Amino acid sequence: MKRCQTYRKAQVILLLLLLGIAWSATARAGSGAQPTLFAELYNETISLGRENRNLIAMTQAIQGVRVRIPGLTTVDVYFKQRLGGDSDRDYWNNRGELMGGVRARFFQKIYLGLFAEYIQGKYFDLEKPHYRNPYGSNYEDLRYGLIFWQGWDRAWSVPETGRLPLSFWEEIYSEMIHFRRDRNNNIVFLKTKAGLRMLRVHKTTAGLYGVHHLNLDTNGDFWNNRAELGLGTRVKPWTDIGLSLFVEFLKGTYLERNGRYANPYPMKYDELRVGLIFWYGREF
Repeated sequence: MKRCQTYRKAQVILLLLLLGIAWSATARAGSGAQPTLFAELYNETISLGRENRNLIAMTQAIQGVRVRIPGLTTVDVYFKQRLGGDSDRDYWNNRGELMGGVRARFFQKIYLGLFAEYIQGKYFDLEKPHYRNPYGSNYEDLRYGLIFWQGWDRAWSVPETGRLPLSFWEEIYSEMIHFRRDRNNNIVFLKTKAGLRMLRVHKTTAGLYGVHHLNLDTNGDFWNNRAELGLGTRVKPWTDIGLSLFVEFLKGTYLERNGRYANPYPMKYDELRVGLIFWYGREF
């Protein structure tokens, strides 16, 4: 009971904070902070070496209004569509969602943002007999949390014609999200990469990197609780379009959390992971 009350208070505080920032941005838009329209498209398609060689794909599109307040924040109010599926028919990967949200970004050299989203979603009827969907076909949700991104890459500080063998790059990405629908679950995701660019020809780059993944949640679902460490190679065929192709060789372990589902896979695993990531954004 106390836990539920704490979550409700946190929801109210965060929503009031984000609405206050959005109101402030709107109020100041007439005094130097000009609103613009923006759109984003993101796709992530990954083939796993484990879980029956599962192929997972997720695509989302965002359209909204962006207001920059100099010296304070950037506020986005947006409409989002997300579609996901996999070849292994896991219910949590097979669904479509429509969302309305607001996010506030702080700082310029790193991405640190708060967000809140209201979701109307639908699971596709693809569930496996031993993983019954406990939520029904249609659902609504309130999600909020924190997004962090930081990256460094000196290759882009020189002309495109320059060859930079063994130039260093690194990036850190993390999400901390509260899902009200999923038994008030809190999920933390952290990905760290650091590597060397071995080749750059015009706008095509290739290199090697080390990678670390960490997933945790409060409900103890096995697919959300694992740690991975490994090596990867990444190719960006044309850097202007934000497309990355990658192959990762990983050693991983599921973390013992005693969730609602028994983990049918070995606790420790080796995996060859292949995939692509695409992102495109534009302001109007």
